[in-house]
Amino acid sequence: MSEGPSLRLRSRPRGRGESFSISRGGDSSPFGAHRLLRKSATSTLTNECVTNVEPVLLTQRWTVNNFSSLLKLSQPGLCLRSSVFKDPTMPDACWQLCLYPGGKRPENANNVSLFLKMSATSPLKEVVVKAEYRFFFLDEDDEIKFSNVNIGDFHAKPPKGGHSWGLRNIPRQKVQNSIRADNSLVISCTIELLPDAGRIPCRRVEPSALIITDMAEVSRVHVQNELAMFTGADCSPYSDLSVAAGPEEDRVVFAVHKYKLITHSDVFRAMLEHNMEESKLSKQKFLLYFAQISPRGFLVLDFQSCL
Repeated sequence: MSEGPSLRLRSRPRGRGESFSISRGGDSSPFGAHRLLRKSATSTLTNECVTNVEPVLLTQRWTVNNFSSLLKLSQPGLCLRSSVFKDPTMPDACWQLCLYPGGKRPENANNVSLFLKMSATSPLKEVVVKAEYRFFFLDEDDEIKFSNVNIGDFHAKPPKGGHSWGLRNIPRQKVQNSIRADNSLVISCTIELLPDAGRIPCRRVEPSALIITDMAEVSRVHVQNELAMFTGADCSPYSDLSVAAGPEEDRVVFAVHKYKLITHSDVFRAMLEHNMEESKLSKQKFLLYFAQISPRGFLVLDFQSCL
């Protein structure tokens, strides 16, 4: 063989800082079920942490019976209040719906007013919360007849200790269309807000978890098909390159494809790009001859580079 690129075959680098290895499952065959592991350069990190922020979601469903009569007879300023509700992760704030069937003030007459009130659980404590709140009126099938979405900055401070956001002028006709056949009005309110910053933990990632690996299961059928391309007699007419491996008395000729070899090996690329003695042109295709590599060794090299 003439002087040229070393016969020490290597795979083309996949990316900076990455290395590849192949592990085999319990199958006794050397080409059975395999896993391809990639270890990233980020595995050299020694410190990492994660903060998971989970928004707080609260929902209150409120049924007001005989609302037809309330809508007809209520004076401005008459207020109905729902029960108080809160989330255990935010013990400093509680919430309540306030409904004015005749409007909150005289200037809101002939309209319905609906508010979401936040109060501090302690009259001596100041509480500031930014929340998205949604109002819904639901019909008999719990379908939405009316909806409204807003974001409010709720600020409860002593001594009053409460702050409300909502709608002053909901048209009476829209509310009338939402009243159920039993004359009730069903109101649903959903609140989304962030938890207290002191309750958002930062979790350290253990060093063992810092090794980032991408694992891909390679099926046995896929591996068998790959090997069949090298050794199957029916595949030989469709290949464009033959590789002869092993000494003359134990030589095996494999039918391969040039694009696979040059994609994964700079050595094979150099051999095929230059007129080397190892590449001899036969009547139909190139022939690469390696006397120092056993047939089994070539299969292992190609198996590693072509997955």
